[in-house]
Amino acid sequence: METSRGRARAIGLVSVSLLAILGVTGVALERLRTPRRVPQPVAFDHALHIEAEQMECVECHHGAEEEVHAGLPDIRECFECHENPKSEHPDEEVIREYARRRVQIPFAPVNRNVGHVYFSHRVHVGLAKMECQECHGDVATLRGPVDVPTPENHSMDSCMDCHRREQASLECAACHK
Repeated sequence: METSRGRARAIGLVSVSLLAILGVTGVALERLRTPRRVPQPVAFDHALHIEAEQMECVECHHGAEEEVHAGLPDIRECFECHENPKSEHPDEEVIREYARRRVQIPFAPVNRNVGHVYFSHRVHVGLAKMECQECHGDVATLRGPVDVPTPENHSMDSCMDCHRREQASLECAACHK
């Protein structure tokens, strides 16, 4: 009688332990799947700049058509419009302070390829004439800065699907170092 109670208790403890381990593992896996927010120094409103100012992505992201990497605007460009207040948003003064100190706004990179992947903006935007939103999503409607990666648009599957659709190279060495 004691033996069967002992066995039942041991099985119960093992079951509870397994459920706890699976629960913790599930939480850890969910955290891996949920992109983390990347804090940005300025609450840049993409939608406002694109709608109100009639700006194009390449006006701020220099090099997207000619270089491997797309850049960010020089603080002097921001200052051209924001030398005097355009709104009451507190970040306008932050922009003017960066400009006065001649320091670039330290935006943090959000979407990065792993080290063995080669991606050229020039090839995709300049030569293939791809639209920015094909990889970056609908940034034009963002009321804030890009602060969450878009892994669904930066996976090997999404790239391979696009390469097949556009009849681009499927050779490993085309994208991998």
